[in-house]
Amino acid sequence: MVALKSETEIQDGEPEAPVKKKAKPAAKKGNRSWAPAAPLGLKSRDLSNRLRWVHTEAANVLRKKAEGWVPASAGDAVHDRPHGVESGDGLPAGILEYRDSILMKMPEELALARDRYYRDRAGQQLSGITGRAKRKIRDATGVAVDGEITID
Repeated sequence: MVALKSETEIQDGEPEAPVKKKAKPAAKKGNRSWAPAAPLGLKSRDLSNRLRWVHTEAANVLRKKAEGWVPASAGDAVHDRPHGVESGDGLPAGILEYRDSILMKMPEELALARDRYYRDRAGQQLSGITGRAKRKIRDATGVAVDGEITID
């Protein structure tokens, strides 16, 4: 017999203990992952129009109409759920109305222009905040900031 120097050494003639490998979790098959409910999910039949649910408050509807939204018709959309959804009153909801919302549409070109407008406005606001932060640092320390400032 060989003298052991430590507890981890193996004596002559003894087989090595098998190394255990971590088992990989088996991939799930057939079960769909959980996702939040999307009762208002619609698809536009015409890709040249964008759909949106709009709250039926009169001032809100007028503002949306001024932006270019118009009430949608039944042929404009396909509901994601083939059997529809419940309106909340125990009755099936229509494709054009859901609780306090109505379905409106806007031409995609106009919607893209609207998106650009809001993206540009957000960029202007951020650059204004950045400029103000640089001025504040310069006024407080006397050091001009040339680099980029990250605002969270």
